Order: sequence, then C-alpha cells, then structure tokens
Amino acid sequence: MEIPAKAGKKDPPDGLWKEEKMSTSEALLDYHLQIKENIIERLMAQMKNLGEKNQKSQDRNGRLKDEQIWHIRNLLKELSEEKAEGLKVTREDVETAMKEKWKFERDQEQNLKDMRSQISNAEKLFLEKLSEKEYWEEYKNVGSAQHAKLIISLQNDINKVKENAEKMSDDFPVVPTSFIKQSIFTLLI
Repeated sequence: MEIPAKAGKKDPPDGLWKEEKMSTSEALLDYHLQIKENIIERLMAQMKNLGEKNQKSQDRNGRLKDEQIWHIRNLLKELSEEKAEGLKVTREDVETAMKEKWKFERDQEQNLKDMRSQISNAEKLFLEKLSEKEYWEEYKNVGSAQHAKLIISLQNDINKVKENAEKMSDDFPVVPTSFIKQSIFTLLI
C-alpha cells in the first residue's frame, strides 16, 4: 500500500536543485570545461578563417597564373610583332621578363606553403585542446565522483577519531599539572 506524499511538499522543477547541490570541485571542473570549450570554439573559428584565407589565396594564385600566361602570350605577341616590324628584343629582355615572372610565382608558392603550415599548426593545437577537453570531461564524469567518495570517507574517519578522543577524555579525569609535578617530585626524593 502506497503512502501518499505530504500535501505541502512540492517536487522541484527539473535541474533547479541539482545545480544548487553541485559541489565546488564540480563547479570548478565545469568552469575549466567551459574555458576549454571556448578555446576550442575560437580555434575552430580561426581554422575556418585560415581555410577561407587559404581558399582566397588559391583563387588569387589561379588568377595570377592566368594573368601570367596572358602576359607571356602578350610578350610573345609583342615580340613577334616587333620582330616583324624590325625592332629587336634581346635575349636579355626576355630573360629579365621571365625571371620577374618566376620570382613572382615562387613568392606565391611560398605564401601558399606558409598558409598550409599555419593551418597545420592550428589543427595540431585544436587536437591538443580537444584531447584536454575530453580528459576533463572524463574526470568530471568519473574521477570527480571517486574523489568525492574518498573525501566523504576521510571526513567520516576524522569524525570517528574525534568521537573516540572525546570518549577517552571523558573516561580519564583531568588532573591539575601542579599535582602531577608534585607527585613526580616526591617520587624522585
């Protein structure tokens, strides 16, 4: 037969008293977890920005290569026109123009390599922070409960020792120190 609950007692809405009962260690863990999540969100945003920047650079490199091809064709076209007109373009002029184009292309490739390196570093940092977050989540879910049980057990042991000390002090009467000194003095004489 069931006993009805007291009429004046109300059940708390879900989650309200649970938050009040959260221990300081759990609150600290939750705080650290939120910090790690914020760091991960910032890293994700940074990775997204680097990815967008990388894509823009790749698009720009594609346009620049197209421009380079267009300029080379124009140079060749101008060269053939000048040759037809009788104006001579020296080999040095062509070599200088080609060296400038190659230098520009090497610079663009170096920029692309640097951006890939930045993305790789950001991914490594992201993975480190993610593993750290997982560690703290596991500690929050498993380790903190074990430590809470250990703390309660140690507090119970302390209380038992205090009780035993009080019982022992009740069993033995308090003797004034002057009486003890006098007794020792008489024994020595």
